[in-house]
Amino acid sequence: MAKESTSERGEQSASDYSLRSFEILTSDGQSVDISTMIVEMNIYEDLFSATISGEALISDALDIVSVFSIHGNEFVKIIVDKPTLNEPIEKTFRIYKITNKLYDQSSMLNYSIHFASEETILAPSIRVSKSYRGMKISDMVSDIAKNLMKINSNKLFIEDSEGVFDIIVPNMDPLQAIHWLTIRAYAKNKSAFFFYEDRDGFKFISYESLAKAQTYNKYYKSLKFGDDNIKNAKTFNFLSGIQDFDVMKGTRYGAYASALMRFDMVNRKFDATMYNTYQFSDRLLNKNLIANKAKNRLGYSLYDSYLSSLKYVITNDSDPNVNPMNFQYWMGPTIAKLGQLTNYKMVGTIPGDVLLKVGSIIEVEIPNITSQDKAYDINKFRSGKYMISSLNHKFVGRLYTTTMEFMTDSVNSAIPTEQNNTQELNEAKGML
Repeated sequence: MAKESTSERGEQSASDYSLRSFEILTSDGQSVDISTMIVEMNIYEDLFSATISGEALISDALDIVSVFSIHGNEFVKIIVDKPTLNEPIEKTFRIYKITNKLYDQSSMLNYSIHFASEETILAPSIRVSKSYRGMKISDMVSDIAKNLMKINSNKLFIEDSEGVFDIIVPNMDPLQAIHWLTIRAYAKNKSAFFFYEDRDGFKFISYESLAKAQTYNKYYKSLKFGDDNIKNAKTFNFLSGIQDFDVMKGTRYGAYASALMRFDMVNRKFDATMYNTYQFSDRLLNKNLIANKAKNRLGYSLYDSYLSSLKYVITNDSDPNVNPMNFQYWMGPTIAKLGQLTNYKMVGTIPGDVLLKVGSIIEVEIPNITSQDKAYDINKFRSGKYMISSLNHKFVGRLYTTTMEFMTDSVNSAIPTEQNNTQELNEAKGML
């Protein structure tokens, strides 16, 4: 019988859930639903990971592992939903290990079942050593996903990239090859591509396509809204800033500026392309950039410090027999966008939401810490739009929560204009 969470009065709360199935399917055709044995279950999604994974803590009085000879060729079908919603997370995973077996004094066997998408297990058993000539990166990714990995087309979304390449994939497993190719993808007014899995399937998609999607929800850091479960479901139970800014990391990662040096071996010359965040200021989640243009004592702002993130590549782009790699179209923009996204990160926990996905755009409203009443002042720098980079759906006993990590490349309110004319400031910069 599936486990269903309800409040003690039989009323629905924001953290209720219904675990309809945790059915183990063995390689010899047997099946058993152990939903009632689940003590805790976690399901993970990540924008920077190709597949979904999870684990479940089991309290077992029937010794299911021995009875069904579970050894790693089994699957588990999970169906979990919010009561009356009928929009479940429904997916079949491969069981890949069991850990932490504990025989307690009450003849119960406790252990953790670890599971992941089948593609996680398939990928290392396949090698991609293939030459692609005159093809778009998106078509290469599609070929690997559909023809080598045999991913169902109904579970695969591929956004078109631009440019054609001559590429030899050098003996990689398919997921490694897709990641390697994804970094090289580009399109007009697109700065970076991702390949990942969410509750709906696999996606190869650009940051800009994700960023322009409709905002999924608005979340609040405030007091609870009484018995209003709809508003309570949008209030953080926990909120923490992982990183507010990191200038040292940002400069090294190209968050503000970067440079690409290309060495042409055919014509024996080199070319340089400079990038800074201002080139991508029309493609931000919010209205304004993450820093002002204040200059240091050498006369440079963060956006002029191109050499802080310097990359060198050797090209054969002038060779008429090959399609150019066009490093300047993808390497610089990808470095810049990923650098921007390392700047502001937060993590928050809300009542469980089965519809929430990585890559979703959310709006976050954070009050100033000095606010004393309900009509609080909003923190205009940290409130705004964020992109979800990872999720943890956690089910423990009667409680379902979703913890999400989210990041942004910009701020809603402009950073105050730099000031260079005060004696104190000039002394601090070492200019006096």
